[in-house]
Amino acid sequence: MNLKEVLKKVKYQIIKIFGSGSTGSIFKNMSILASGSIISKLIGFASYPIITRIYSPADFGVLAVFSSTIFILLPFSTLRYSFAIPLPKNDILAFNLLSTGFIIAIVLGSLLALFFVISGNFIFNLLNIVEISEYWWLLILAIMGAALYELLTNWASRKLKFGAIAKTGVWRSSISVIIQIVLGLTGYKSMGLVIGETAHKMGGGISLLRIFIKDILKNISTLSIKYQFFLLKYYKNFPLFNMPSDLLLVFTSKVPILYFAYQFGPDYSGQLGLALMIISVPLQLFGKTASLAYYAEIARIGIREKKQVFAVTKSVLYKLIIFNLFTFIILLFSPSTFSFAFGSKWIQAGEFTRILSIYLLLEFITTPLTKLFLLYNKQSKYLKTSIYRTGLVISSFYISYSLSYDPYQTLSIYTVFMCVHFFLLSYQIYKIIK
Repeated sequence: MNLKEVLKKVKYQIIKIFGSGSTGSIFKNMSILASGSIISKLIGFASYPIITRIYSPADFGVLAVFSSTIFILLPFSTLRYSFAIPLPKNDILAFNLLSTGFIIAIVLGSLLALFFVISGNFIFNLLNIVEISEYWWLLILAIMGAALYELLTNWASRKLKFGAIAKTGVWRSSISVIIQIVLGLTGYKSMGLVIGETAHKMGGGISLLRIFIKDILKNISTLSIKYQFFLLKYYKNFPLFNMPSDLLLVFTSKVPILYFAYQFGPDYSGQLGLALMIISVPLQLFGKTASLAYYAEIARIGIREKKQVFAVTKSVLYKLIIFNLFTFIILLFSPSTFSFAFGSKWIQAGEFTRILSIYLLLEFITTPLTKLFLLYNKQSKYLKTSIYRTGLVISSFYISYSLSYDPYQTLSIYTVFMCVHFFLLSYQIYKIIK
């Protein structure tokens, strides 16, 4: 059975469960994305018992800090104009927005490289993350690759080419895993993980570029500086509000890794890194795939049909709760599972996972619904919720630092504060949709 047949079978089973109509359309598209995600995540899961026996917790600590730095810097790479690509009424404007994103990514990527050449060592030493200082050039490549992937993923979503996204996910996961295992066995250790992660970020963008190269060549004659400046102004709320919101969101999600690396060292940050890597699977699998499909559907419906958007949102929310309750129950038994699957040295990662699973259930459910802020042009409200979240996260780690909490106490208070945030976010979403 080839990859195409496997993707079709997984897709059929999800459609069978979730039915038809507007919600069915979302879950049909989600099923295409999820089919690729399931296979790519299965590849990742199958590799973890091997990779965790090749690499040490300290090696994973380096990877965790490297990946966190990518995600923190990524919102700057396109100024979040990429998320406006599905919105224009015609492909001419959408393509001009796509090309504008390319230009922004190249310019800002070049400036970031210059910054690292001049001040990189000082910054890495100041933040106590010197372990990634020698990989700054890989950091640039990974960020540029991730920016390209983000732009083309939104173009694919606009064109309803969810199959292309699914296949790309499988391909880049496979390449990344192979590189990490081969380099690990040949003694590259942390560098093997970092190179594999860079290949993962770059591979997705390059793969989608190959798929949409004909689209790009066909539309290149429609490029217009006039259109580009118009679009920069028309969608100015994305860099003004959405980018800071996403930056704060990513920063607060990566603060635990950076704090653990600073306060407890690479071994503890490695344990936490594996925990976050594993628990991100359901969020990547259903949260982000549902976000793409849900956003495409509500953008198609439009802001004038508020009752229809509300009905679709209510149905999607109900089904996300069913999905994620099952995931939550599994995560509660993670300590013994981690020890068996990854080796006894990783049991601490399982204990971290059990603590974090309490708030992650809320995150999995609310993540797709935050697209309502974009649909109704409420980016300023989303920014406010992100600021509140940042305040809560910083407060939790300030308390931990002041009271000299151990890693378990630190994650426990972080989890409590995050639960508060997601309850507040849910209330804001309800106010918008109602």
